[in-house]
Amino acid sequence: MKNIALLLIILLIFFACAALGFQIANRSDLGPPAGQIEGTVNVGNGGEQHNLVFVQVDQLDGQGPALKSVWFVSLFYMEGNPPTVTFAQIYPSKTQSTIADSIRKSFALDAKGEPSKAFWQAVSALKIKWEGYLLIDNLTMLRFLEWVNGPGNFGPVLDDVSAYPAESKQIIEQTCRLVSGLDNRKTEDFVWGDLVPAHFRTNLRMETALAYWKRVTSSAVAARCEVVLAP
Repeated sequence: MKNIALLLIILLIFFACAALGFQIANRSDLGPPAGQIEGTVNVGNGGEQHNLVFVQVDQLDGQGPALKSVWFVSLFYMEGNPPTVTFAQIYPSKTQSTIADSIRKSFALDAKGEPSKAFWQAVSALKIKWEGYLLIDNLTMLRFLEWVNGPGNFGPVLDDVSAYPAESKQIIEQTCRLVSGLDNRKTEDFVWGDLVPAHFRTNLRMETALAYWKRVTSSAVAARCEVVLAP
């Protein structure tokens, strides 16, 4: 149930993180990861689509973090309409077992603490395009879920990707509604100081992440969320 919510959360996370100018600001000179394909698409009529890859692990600051899930996340903006956020589960997958197995086996962090080149090559086998990635662990997801949704028993589900499909979809949709208009929400700021980069990393530039974040959180109408679970 959380896995998906996590995704949404992650999105929010990197956005907020960008606004605060943490790791993203310090790494603004980074280019795309190995194997990455440009993921920004202009669709005409004032529409834009931005594609990201979300990678969830159990504990980012530990030795050899275990891969929990991988998602393709699409942000679609059309002038005069609420933003649309689509989450498509890439890993784990029962039907795409060969690719899923390759993704699992190839996952590792390189000397810089980023997903390895072999991992991106495995993801590229799906022929998807993306412009950046979000790498986050369960601790950050748990804290952010509670910040957005309030207290809840999120911990147990964060460790399971596909056991609670219906609950996951419900949580993501709920989080989406809460994220829209977040700029007007009276709440304390999320504390990132002890999370970045130990528990959350991204290669997105600060100005890029901040622009995406503002377009979602400043929307007067709730964002539309679409969740596609891997069969």
